Amino acid sequence: MGLSMFNNIRSQFIDYISYKSKVSLWTVRHIHQNLAFPIFLLSKRFGLSPNLITFTSLVLFVIGALFFGYENYIGSCIFWLVSYIFDCADGAIARSTNNTSRFGAFFDLAVDRLCSLIMLLLVFNVLSFQSIWDYVAVVGVLLLVYNSFISVLRPLYFPELKGYGNQSSNILVTIFKIPYELMDSGNAMILISLSFFFGYYHELLVFYAIFSLILLAFNFRIIYRIEKNEVKIESR
Repeated sequence: MGLSMFNNIRSQFIDYISYKSKVSLWTVRHIHQNLAFPIFLLSKRFGLSPNLITFTSLVLFVIGALFFGYENYIGSCIFWLVSYIFDCADGAIARSTNNTSRFGAFFDLAVDRLCSLIMLLLVFNVLSFQSIWDYVAVVGVLLLVYNSFISVLRPLYFPELKGYGNQSSNILVTIFKIPYELMDSGNAMILISLSFFFGYYHELLVFYAIFSLILLAFNFRIIYRIEKNEVKIESR
């Protein structure tokens, strides 16, 4: 019975892999999405809808936001991690149950961006603005949120760029891959919580400010070269 159960779980895990996004960041694909596997199993066992998982993700994020507001940064870190794990599960659940919909995709996108805006307001509220670095920190999280909006809109106009970072051999793309992992919204929220806990939030948010500007300039460069037919990218 034990071996049969193990083989059943293993077969579902292999099935789950086929629903993972091939263009996800390394940390999302190999860490967060694997942590989301138990949620995937529970959803299939109890028939939980993808939209319910998305809504649960939002509720967990709001609870984490309350912890952050009361300067309990470890609490916010834990809830935001679990929230992001739920966020990583909803897409796989939708595809595996053939329950995808435009409403679900828009709901998921709306929740993600709402969480980004809440993060911006939380950081703004916590900072005392007694030094220039507090203002720089706000710019950092503002650019981080701005970049998250750009990353959503870009594939709508340039769908061939989806997964470009994973498949490009461009040396700049290769160099950017590691710090780009830190730009992912789930990773960023966890790191911001920890940075406030350890007292290094100025340094982290300055990094986000600088790298967001570099990333924005790089995106303009790539898209400009595509428009000028200097770069040929196959649709993925």
